[in-house]
Amino acid sequence: MSVLLDIALAIVIAGIIIVMLLNIQLGMVESNIENRMTQSLQGLANVTVDLIQEDVKRLVSFDALTDSTIKFINTDDEIVTIERSGNSIRILREFSDGSDPIERRESVYLESLQFEPVNLPNAANALLRIRVATGMDTEDTQLDNIVRAFAQRDVLLRNLYFVQED
Repeated sequence: MSVLLDIALAIVIAGIIIVMLLNIQLGMVESNIENRMTQSLQGLANVTVDLIQEDVKRLVSFDALTDSTIKFINTDDEIVTIERSGNSIRILREFSDGSDPIERRESVYLESLQFEPVNLPNAANALLRIRVATGMDTEDTQLDNIVRAFAQRDVLLRNLYFVQED
């Protein structure tokens, strides 16, 4: 009887070890999925900030600036509007010659888009701070949360100065 107990005990211990190893492996797979999603979203956030920067650095004057929308005239005398549209970024170009405007939408899992002017004391330049947050709900995967990524960039606007409000 003692031999059967030893054999059964060895089988139970081996089963527990196998279950523990499988749980560790499952945790590693979930972690890898979350890491890949986070890296992908971080890449989208960085590219979105780069995309906005390329347009904004040619800014000549503002038409409108809110915390989530920017409308300006660029060096080619185009009126450019950049804003969030759902989970996409929308860039609209209107031309001074009256030709049809061009609208571009990029789906980048956008959760928020913020523009903030930053004054530089005693300088004839100004900065525009761009903040982007991307996120993806992970209900359809094995994860139970929302994965988010953030990017921020300060763009120097040459020959433009934001007047400080008192």
